[in-house]
Amino acid sequence: MNMKVRLALSLVGICLFGSVAHAEITPTVGLSLDYFGKYVWRGQDVTDEPVLQPSATIGLGNLSLGIWGNLETTNVNNEKNAFTEVDYTLDYSDAIPGAEGLGYSVGLIAYDFPEAGSQTYEAYLGLSVDTLLSPAVTVYYDYDAVDSFYVSAGVGHSFADILGPESGVSADLSASLGWGAKKYNNGYWGVNSSALNDLTLGAAFPFAAGPVTVTPSLNYVILTDSDIKGSNAFNTDNEYFFAGIGIAMEF
Repeated sequence: MNMKVRLALSLVGICLFGSVAHAEITPTVGLSLDYFGKYVWRGQDVTDEPVLQPSATIGLGNLSLGIWGNLETTNVNNEKNAFTEVDYTLDYSDAIPGAEGLGYSVGLIAYDFPEAGSQTYEAYLGLSVDTLLSPAVTVYYDYDAVDSFYVSAGVGHSFADILGPESGVSADLSASLGWGAKKYNNGYWGVNSSALNDLTLGAAFPFAAGPVTVTPSLNYVILTDSDIKGSNAFNTDNEYFFAGIGIAMEF
């Protein structure tokens, strides 16, 4: 393990576990299973046909530990029924003391690609504001594969009972814009410049069905930089529209 990895783990670990040590902890467990028409990550069309994405999260107060996977359902990448990606996330989220309406998240993500035999790691810091449109920004630092930054800024709003009073069906609308630094874009796209990479628009419609929450969704992703559009090694398309549905429960 190199010095950058040890330093990042040490700093985040001290912050996370030092904060949790003084908190009352009530464990929670969350499980989910999502089905999407394709897998698009930060504008990259990773899998151009349907995928299953299960996840599990254990919460301890403001601290959470999660595992997420991408399972190929077709042979589009010659990896049918294989987990091509498994991510592990450690996160601590809380309000900023003395700053009403402001919150933060700090954590680590380990990305494992079993079929490719590779891994990479990110640390991140997010800030959010509890106000109109719930603006938020998250800075990700990949300190292994590309040694560089990706920033996501987004807004969102939820409309309750869209099918009538007490219908229980909400509409969660969201939009986010991603920016990649020069080394990040060179590593992932082969483009030697920083840029606004991608725009993502989403509409989700969660509702309760017994003990689970069911969430149909519509998603639209477009590459926004001309150089990245021209170098898209993942697919010849520069915009993607796809639907999904997920089920989730917490106990």
